[in-house]
Amino acid sequence: MPEYNLRGITVHFPHEAYNVQKAFMQSVLQALHEGSNALLESPTGTGKTLTLLCAALAWRQVFDTRHRMENLKEQNVYQDENLKKKMEEAISSHPELENWQAGAPKIYYASRTHSQLTQVVKELKNTIYKPKVCILGSREQLCIHEDVKLASSNATRTAMCRRKVASKACSYHSGTKEAKSFFQGEGEIMDIEDIVSFGTKHKACPFYLTKDSQLDADIILLPYNYIVDSTARKAMNIDLYNSIVIFDEAHNLESCCGEATSFELPMSTLRKCVQELKACQSAVVPNMSDSGLMSQSFGALADLLDRLRTTIDQIELSYSDELIKPGIFIYELLNMVEINSSTVGYLQQGIDSAVQVLTSLDSSNQSTFSLSNLSNALRMIFRTEYLVDDDQTFSMAHTKFYKVHIQNIKTAAGVSERQLNYWCFSPGLAMTDLVNLRVRCVILASGTLAPLSSFASELLLKFPVRLENAHVINANQAFIAVLPKGPAGTTLSSTYEQRRKPAYKNELGNTIVNFSKVVPEGLLVFFPSYAVMADCISTWRSTNGQNKSVWDRLTEQKQVFVEPKTKYEFSQAINGYYSRIKDPAFDGAIFMAVCRGKVSEGVDFADGRGRAVVVTGIPFAHSKDPKIVQKKNFLDDIRSTCTDLSQTISGNEWYQQQALRAVNQAIGRVIRHRNDYGAILLCDERFGNPSIISQLSAWIRDYVKVYQNFGEVQTKLTKFFRDMKHDGPSSTSDATRLERHSSAHTREAAFARRPINLGGDDSEGSGPVTIRNYNPRTTIMALNEYSILRDNQIPKTQREHSGSDAKRGVTATLEEAQAYSTEIATLGHDKHRQYKQIVRQFKRKEIGIEPFIDGLIDIFIGENRLDLLRRFRIFLPHKHIQLFDRVLRAQELIPDNTDVAEISHDEFQAKKRRIE
Repeated sequence: MPEYNLRGITVHFPHEAYNVQKAFMQSVLQALHEGSNALLESPTGTGKTLTLLCAALAWRQVFDTRHRMENLKEQNVYQDENLKKKMEEAISSHPELENWQAGAPKIYYASRTHSQLTQVVKELKNTIYKPKVCILGSREQLCIHEDVKLASSNATRTAMCRRKVASKACSYHSGTKEAKSFFQGEGEIMDIEDIVSFGTKHKACPFYLTKDSQLDADIILLPYNYIVDSTARKAMNIDLYNSIVIFDEAHNLESCCGEATSFELPMSTLRKCVQELKACQSAVVPNMSDSGLMSQSFGALADLLDRLRTTIDQIELSYSDELIKPGIFIYELLNMVEINSSTVGYLQQGIDSAVQVLTSLDSSNQSTFSLSNLSNALRMIFRTEYLVDDDQTFSMAHTKFYKVHIQNIKTAAGVSERQLNYWCFSPGLAMTDLVNLRVRCVILASGTLAPLSSFASELLLKFPVRLENAHVINANQAFIAVLPKGPAGTTLSSTYEQRRKPAYKNELGNTIVNFSKVVPEGLLVFFPSYAVMADCISTWRSTNGQNKSVWDRLTEQKQVFVEPKTKYEFSQAINGYYSRIKDPAFDGAIFMAVCRGKVSEGVDFADGRGRAVVVTGIPFAHSKDPKIVQKKNFLDDIRSTCTDLSQTISGNEWYQQQALRAVNQAIGRVIRHRNDYGAILLCDERFGNPSIISQLSAWIRDYVKVYQNFGEVQTKLTKFFRDMKHDGPSSTSDATRLERHSSAHTREAAFARRPINLGGDDSEGSGPVTIRNYNPRTTIMALNEYSILRDNQIPKTQREHSGSDAKRGVTATLEEAQAYSTEIATLGHDKHRQYKQIVRQFKRKEIGIEPFIDGLIDIFIGENRLDLLRRFRIFLPHKHIQLFDRVLRAQELIPDNTDVAEISHDEFQAKKRRIE
């Protein structure tokens, strides 16, 4: 397994790391070293999760070693002081401030969903690191109790669980203590499914097993809200002091912080709360010792909540049917019915007791209790963190980030009712909690954070470490085009006014029909919203007097799938799409989806599943949505009072950036790994605006080209996929831009001259990186290296090469391999070691054929030994000969129609002298 010395830390990586991966790990290590926050953007497919894990765990491993040395000092064990100093300097920029006696900082690795965390576990298993892992989940994922797991809501499930645990009626919870030693001694890294299987096998509760295993864990995997939601953080006993907090897929963090610090309370919820409390009042058993007191308590609570509902209903709204007040108004409103810091504790106790009673009454376990929602809202308003000096006085500093909004809304049944909204407009409120909890550093990573400056300003944290990474693919593996006009010359613009016109919708439909004829396999089409998608599809299904509708012509090319809104239907649609992609009887498929929908977030369309993505418009949120209006006003108010405008953004800037981050997320569905390729087709004239292009992901910006002629796009798109089918992505180069790829020869020459970084000395920072093997050998390579590269490892048999090798019956014998290795040894020890190194990596499948040939070029060209490069051909497997020949032609300036094996020795030496 390759290892890299980065900023003094040795990082083990499962395969040869790309330059962008090393740059990413450098940034992670810098943040850990300095104790600074980091904002890191790297495109989908660049291995963010793997690089995050390897860098963070490598740093932690060194810290842990230094910690162990400190403990050994007390036992008078001899220690190398120079080594200790070197380790300390690699670990921290202020080693004198570190507490080496304490253990290494824990890593909290957060992602949005448990399915994403399952992927993190898979990546972790691919590394050499074997930390103690804890993965936190809710009872919904982890509960195995036969009754509790069937509850319809998490609140009901939680209440049932607590009641059974308190009464010792859960055998699984009782078995947790005995199973702990087995759980901690398993040694393997488990995901949610593995943990549930373990709990089922050992008759122990997975939820409490994982919750209790935090203390001994090195890395804790958990959803976002367990960190940013103070209530969830306390419920799960999460201690973030001096910890490393990593948010993967951090583009979701802003909305997650907003959800954790805001609520919306319809009056129908308060009515249901009153009904639930009255049900509790009636259900209290008369012969219970405290039945009278409980009944009175539930009755008083019901009256209190009914008064609150009446008070809100009686508030006079403005002419726009809404009322907007500063955040502090929420306390004034609640105090009207005597809900304040002095009484809220009793109110919470009453609500908790009522939920327990309701849980015991609900034999079906299918009820969702409104009282639980109200309880969460009250805990959010009266957070203990807002208390001053532990008394009953609350600080109101946080209210500047809030607005109270009261409006009349229409229910699903069409009935008008009042709703109370308490909206937090700064995600930084949740993030500053982490600073107050004294975390070591916060690292945010995603493929779609741009522009970084505005993202940072919203979170109210300083991010000294920032990175906008390039992609791991070569330039001609992506075709990126903006199309202002369709096939008939009609403008493509999905503005509110334009997208309602039949002419626009038909032109867009014809554009997609044309693309479907040349895009192989899977084609993704993203719309700004479900409503726009439904409207377009409705128009396309209509024939309008024509023999065939747009929809008919689309389905003639490929089967079309449309993103549904329900989870069950979505699974059916996506599985149907995948099956059509695989089925040779079909010419691929089309999946129509919406930005910010299920398809645009976390679904993998690698390789044939997504050969092209069409974005039909910019998904701006509804401009008249009250929450959007208030957010824009909030940002404008801050900007108007700020002296340094670079530290703020306007409401309109935020509005546009949110839409373009959704576009970037949709674009990221395609081109998912190093050898993938695809087209990105932006079908809206607004994408040609430089200010819009500047907000696309960094790796896309330089390659976007605006085409005024649809025919030119169609021609180049056809050529792009033809070239990819013929040459494949492995023969391309990232040294040139799209516009320069005028011929295959240009691409191959650029690829062939690109050096691989396999330097021979240890290094730090951005210099050459040494890759050291665990078991280096000193003997000259002979049979082992010879047999590494051959399809058939039996010596002295004719290989079935195409071209001249087949004609000449070329064979590679053991003697030839030994002679070749001996000649390479004459290049010097470093080159010989480098050669053996790269051959071993290729044999172990740690690198592919492209970096392998790249490494050979680096060795031989540097020594002016093209003859050795040419002779290596006889050791290659048949399937790689064509690529090797193309690269060799580029190096030797040989005409493209010449068979390399047919060049005479004299001709070769003449060309060699010319190059020298």
